[in-house]
Amino acid sequence: MTSDALVTELAPAEVDAVRDLLRTAEQADGDAALDEAAHLALTRPGAARHGLITGDGGAALGYVSLLADGTVQGMVHPDHRRTGLGSRLLTAATAQAAADGTTPAVWVHGGSGDSLTFLRSRGFTAVRELLQMRREAAPIEVVDPSAADIAFAPYAGECDLDDLVAVNARAFADHPEQGRLTREDLQARMAEPWFRAEDLLLARSANGDLLGFSWLKREDGGVEVYVVGVDPSAQGQKLGAALTTRGIAAADGAAVDLFADGDNAPAVTMYEKLGFAVTGRHLQLIPHSSRS
Repeated sequence: MTSDALVTELAPAEVDAVRDLLRTAEQADGDAALDEAAHLALTRPGAARHGLITGDGGAALGYVSLLADGTVQGMVHPDHRRTGLGSRLLTAATAQAAADGTTPAVWVHGGSGDSLTFLRSRGFTAVRELLQMRREAAPIEVVDPSAADIAFAPYAGECDLDDLVAVNARAFADHPEQGRLTREDLQARMAEPWFRAEDLLLARSANGDLLGFSWLKREDGGVEVYVVGVDPSAQGQKLGAALTTRGIAAADGAAVDLFADGDNAPAVTMYEKLGFAVTGRHLQLIPHSSRS
């Protein structure tokens, strides 16, 4: 980043440098500095704006990602913190967000520590909490939906994709990220090495309408309930619990992780009843002046 302007595309060597920095920062901090959307955007031209500061030999010293919706995530190499790089990256990202007409919303993964202190000193305030929850390895009793004519089957490919996009949009209409996923976004995730069609379970009515889905993600030896979505028309039929418990059962007794918004009390309560407990917190902050 020879200037403080963000770019829309990184060269392959720059992507490799950012990934190296991500691993180094995670080893030091215990949490990954980039979520899945930001990670995928590293290699999708136009999916994000990028700010990269490099040192000798092209090694990444600091990086910031700005997604189209104003989401900001970034990191500074542990050996180069408190040298002004974080301020430089944050200033570049907030200036670009302002130029784009969006509010910068910065994630602090782990929800505490020096990053939170730094952002608060810059006038940012927390507006959203994402809970990381875990269910330790144990058998699960599968819950059946109250409607007897619901059939469960794994994702069958392109013939299911449009239905999946539509139900996801309706199920997460008020969700700032999940509800915006397009066909191309879902295809990008299905192209990832961790994707297995048998881990994407669909629930359909007797007339074939898609009512909901549960998606498991197996990566690096861990299992995550990646997303559970229920069409609003099927709410109140215990379908969320039915899909979630079937996903947990498919993990074959392994420990299972998931993420839930802290203010989604019904979902958090359901997960707690199924044996999940909070293991981590992630905070999203915006400039105090942007709060309505």
